[in-house]
Amino acid sequence: MTAEVASREPELRFLAPRMLFEGGFIPWEPNTGRTYDVAADGRFLMIEQTPSYLTQRFAVVLNWLEELKRRVPTN
Repeated sequence: MTAEVASREPELRFLAPRMLFEGGFIPWEPNTGRTYDVAADGRFLMIEQTPSYLTQRFAVVLNWLEELKRRVPTN
């Protein structure tokens, strides 16, 4: 949910809340209800549940820049 701030000193007031995102999102951390994370620049990261989300896989590659340098030399 989100709500626009409509304040004038000294009163803080918000406009009516509205839905920010719709959908079935997978919890970001196990055993929590949190389904999102926010990057330092304000962008949201959410994992959306799809019909095939239980059967799909993804790979996390560590040290990918070093691997790229090894595979594609710049000399």
